[in-house]
Amino acid sequence: MLSSTLWEFDSNRDHRDWNGWIKGTSTPAAASGSRIEAEAEWLAGVAPPVPLVATVHTQSWDGQTDTGDFPVSPGLGTLSVVADPLAPDLIAGNGVDLLRLTLVAHGQPVSVSSLRVQISGTAPANASSRLQLTDGTNVLAVVAPTSRDVTFSFAPIQVGIGGSTTLFVVGDFASSSGETFGVRLPSSQPFGIGAGVVSLHENPGARLLGYLGIPPSAPRVDGAFSEWTALSPDASNDVGPRPNPNIDLGGYAAQRSGALTFLYTDVTGRILRGTPAPELPQPVPPRSQGPADTDRDGVPDSVDPFPLDFNNDGVPDAQTNGDYDGDGILDYGYTGGTDLWLNTTIPNTFPAPYAGRPVSVYIGPDNRPPVLGEDVIRIFLDLDNSSFSGYSIGGIGADRLVEIHGKDDAVTQSGLLAFSGSFPGQWDWTPLSPVTVALGYHAVELSVPLDASKMYVESGDFWGSVDSTTVVRAFAPLTSSFKVSSANAPLAVPWQQAGPQSTSTLVDPNSNAATTKYNQQRKVVRAGTGAGSTPCDATNSAGCWYTVLYDQLAEEATTAPSTETITLGTKVSGTFPTGISSEDGVYVQYHESTGTSEAAIAYRSTTGTNTVSSPKTRSWDGSSWGAEGEESTAGSPIRAVRVAPSPMSSSWRIIVPSSSMGCSRPTRPVTSRIGPIRTALGDRSNTWTTLEGPMCNTRRLTLPRRRGATPSG
Repeated sequence: MLSSTLWEFDSNRDHRDWNGWIKGTSTPAAASGSRIEAEAEWLAGVAPPVPLVATVHTQSWDGQTDTGDFPVSPGLGTLSVVADPLAPDLIAGNGVDLLRLTLVAHGQPVSVSSLRVQISGTAPANASSRLQLTDGTNVLAVVAPTSRDVTFSFAPIQVGIGGSTTLFVVGDFASSSGETFGVRLPSSQPFGIGAGVVSLHENPGARLLGYLGIPPSAPRVDGAFSEWTALSPDASNDVGPRPNPNIDLGGYAAQRSGALTFLYTDVTGRILRGTPAPELPQPVPPRSQGPADTDRDGVPDSVDPFPLDFNNDGVPDAQTNGDYDGDGILDYGYTGGTDLWLNTTIPNTFPAPYAGRPVSVYIGPDNRPPVLGEDVIRIFLDLDNSSFSGYSIGGIGADRLVEIHGKDDAVTQSGLLAFSGSFPGQWDWTPLSPVTVALGYHAVELSVPLDASKMYVESGDFWGSVDSTTVVRAFAPLTSSFKVSSANAPLAVPWQQAGPQSTSTLVDPNSNAATTKYNQQRKVVRAGTGAGSTPCDATNSAGCWYTVLYDQLAEEATTAPSTETITLGTKVSGTFPTGISSEDGVYVQYHESTGTSEAAIAYRSTTGTNTVSSPKTRSWDGSSWGAEGEESTAGSPIRAVRVAPSPMSSSWRIIVPSSSMGCSRPTRPVTSRIGPIRTALGDRSNTWTTLEGPMCNTRRLTLPRRRGATPSG
């Protein structure tokens, strides 16, 4: 075991961001043969408000990974749930099977008394007049849906260890609107259980959604995919350099309907699954990590009387409500925390050499870029059927690009982009709008408001593996767009991204006015329940997925600034105003002054409350010295003061007084050999340092010299 680190997650960062792990500290761990154990003492003795859940993820030196089948919790059972979607292609009549759930308990029996499901699809929630939860024989609960969140409450069911319990969700339907309908488990808290944790797994199934009564006569983005019957196939198991079924393209197609082009692609695994632990294999540490120090106070746990308590006041860090050093400021990493430093002094009762040591530990943000581990799908579109225009890839000249990012089976970013490069190999794209997206287990479908003649599809993951619809497998990694812009590069677009997005459909033609009912703010329209309403109009959102409304502010002519006034600071480089008159990468650089103080001095004087026992300071503002300030007492008379700038902040100064107490001359010089020195004559003479007084810190350098020789170097 070379290293073992306990991390805390920064609540200020995206919950998918692997770089959200901060405040790393060494913690005990051991390995033997095929087994490993680790300790998280920071949690000891704490009764958490929610169950403590642990899961395991492993990674080898060559990037192979595995994840535990289900999480565990100390002293509690785990309810493992496998969901199988059963929705038929056409949904009609009563008692239609929609979802099967298989429940298995691990560790301890688990009692279940409620179930929450979510209605998905384009149909309103009340398209089903009744949803029932059954065990295959008996009806456990009945609900008439009024919203997309549906909760079944029933008499407790005891799920025993090793056995399994099967539940079904069935519905009654009278609608034949052709809209889509289905039910699935939410990603969090689907079951009401007495004590324990829940693990969810969704099998692919034939489909997640079915059509109410009849299938649509024209293609549309609804997540049911029945209109995609003629696909262009792509070879399977051709992902490189490392296999990944979640980006292994299986088929793709396009259809034209009115002013829109509808696009489809699928994979052999789970689309937009992403990478759960996106961290590349690390090199072997050159040496062992050293002793564990759980509370980060610099005192090893083995000799620390309070190994879980940073400020050693007897209250473990986990019980301080996020204020480890007890300074009354919430620590960074907790929601709303602003304290970037942990500060304390080791008590004098601690063993040497730790007693009395001051300790400061930085716990603030480290500004590392986000690492989300997303999967990315890129669909390149040729609008003019010419390979001499647009971005050259896959044998086409791509004039438009649809890029979709996702993780955990959900879209995180999407966009339609136009090629704006000056030559076919330049990766330069201008964002146009978000896109309407619908996901299934394997597939994604979307629409764009243009007429495309050819399409080319690529997929990529965090590890750098790619797949494409090229006919020559060996060419895919060499010509892939992911060599130019990896899957880890975020999609830079000017609109809000959170979940599936709609196209830029104009809702309010007056939204470019200076004053509008939208007030130039982003609006999110959630899926509505108004039956029969026109989707995505100005007053309702029935049938919408998630739509971001944003104002179409009128573009203004570029006007360069005409006056430059520097109040504090100086110009470093660049030409005003031409350096900032247009968005061309040219800039003007300034150095900002953070205050009016240009110099500072510290000195010894007999003035002030503590006279010669406190250093005095003054600041220079460029024309005169400010009033004298008295710093903290040194505890005894001082004989000299030194001031230096702080490396932490340009507005801080470090003041070091030298006390005259205890300065004594030893009875004989203390000499240490510090190495050879070369003279001008080229010979090497030994150099010695003589220390005249350990408290006075005066040094004398004695050099043996030849006649006529001059020391140098």
